[in-house]
Amino acid sequence: MPHNRRVLIVDDQRAIHDDFRKLLEAAPASAAAALEKTILGESPLVPVDYEIESAYQGEAGLEAVRHARASGRPFALAIVDARMPPGWDGLLTVEKIFEADAEIQGVICTAYSDTRWHELQRRFGVSDRLIILKKPFDPAEACQLVGAMTEKWNLALKNRQAMQALLAAQETARESEERFRLIANTAPVMIWMSDVDQQWTFVNQRWLNFTGRAFEATLGHQWMDNVHPDDIERVRETYTKAFERRESFQTEYQLLRHDGEFRCIAGVGVTRFDPDGSFAGFIGSALDITERKRAEEVLSTLSQRLIDAQESERTRLARELHDDINQRLGLLVWHLDHLAKESAALPVHLTEQIECVREEIVALGQDVQALSHRLHPARLVLGLEVSAAALCREVIHQQDMEINFQAEAIPTSLSPRLSLCLYRILQEGLQNVIKHSGVRRADVSLCGGVDQIELIVRDGGKGFDVEHAPLKAGLGLKSMQERLKAVDGQMSVVSTPGLGTTIRALVPLR
Repeated sequence: MPHNRRVLIVDDQRAIHDDFRKLLEAAPASAAAALEKTILGESPLVPVDYEIESAYQGEAGLEAVRHARASGRPFALAIVDARMPPGWDGLLTVEKIFEADAEIQGVICTAYSDTRWHELQRRFGVSDRLIILKKPFDPAEACQLVGAMTEKWNLALKNRQAMQALLAAQETARESEERFRLIANTAPVMIWMSDVDQQWTFVNQRWLNFTGRAFEATLGHQWMDNVHPDDIERVRETYTKAFERRESFQTEYQLLRHDGEFRCIAGVGVTRFDPDGSFAGFIGSALDITERKRAEEVLSTLSQRLIDAQESERTRLARELHDDINQRLGLLVWHLDHLAKESAALPVHLTEQIECVREEIVALGQDVQALSHRLHPARLVLGLEVSAAALCREVIHQQDMEINFQAEAIPTSLSPRLSLCLYRILQEGLQNVIKHSGVRRADVSLCGGVDQIELIVRDGGKGFDVEHAPLKAGLGLKSMQERLKAVDGQMSVVSTPGLGTTIRALVPLR
């Protein structure tokens, strides 16, 4: 299948279709190139041609997707408006489209703030196929997003084809060496074969074309001459251990291309055996994933922008609640107190009513203050340990839960970004316990070390199947992962149905 640049636009306003067509077909190259150059730090890619189709309601968009798949020309990306009266809204449309096409990528366009993470969590679970694009969008960012999402579709297809080709090649090799060579040389990925002594005995034509080296100059261990010096020891160790254990392996490394550029390669090695069952060596593939890496960097950058925008909006709302609404409520209380003093001769029942109103306003002010803290934890200035302990106390009080909180050796001079990251992960982890565990008890551990901080949230609830977390666990886990990625942290989730869940976040100190 040729490189798929087919894009479906689903929007009830024809002007939006025209805008996207002008953006993608006319002259967005300079804007997209500028953004790409800023993010990737190199020369921009050559502008690409998109094949764009339109649908003006969700139902029509679904039919277009079904027809495209049936005709063997699926769409790589669907750009869907969030609101399309009187028919389906954008989320329902994307749901239907994702059911009809398991590979298509999706972008939700919205000018409203009510398309939020929790709704996407409920509807789609943890998914890297769907991105939100806020209106009015920046042309350069929109171009880069469309390019990254369509490229992601094509890379996923290429990976599937590569694995199919590798398995087919291995089976064919057992039947006929000549037939294997013919298939290997026409495969869309680089393929190699080794003997039991770790010596390469075969590489396909695509490998030779990529490296620019002769067949004889690649055999034995000579292929390693093209591996980047920073990666060669790690690659050699992985390769040697796989032979010793006779186990399949995967690795990533930089390989010198014929034009002098080092490219990022995903390597796979699979054990092969002779008909009598004896070990015969390895057969493997190498796929250039440089563009995929760049696309992931772009998506990661966009994801971090969304997180930053969310925090900025939370800060703004918290400031409005604290500096405006809460002060106005305080002024009302002052007026009521003044009225009570000035009206000592009022009947008792009126005095009691004034006091009741005053108490309600004071309680409302406390609720507003608590909401302000949840939106933006101003107490973080006192340190992560203090704010985490306060959060646990709030949850205990508001949710009638039991939380065992322990903290040890937490530095008081953590960066605001790192502190906020761990605070939000704790916040999300406790929400998961409340919503999904089915129990009212959790253990929270915050431990510092010489060069790292570890946060653990554990419950003894119903748990879930981690293998199917992308379908069931919601966007909470994805949000945690994106936050940790921004501070070079790592997350692990261990869960067993009926035995509870443990979320562990590890952040390095710099």
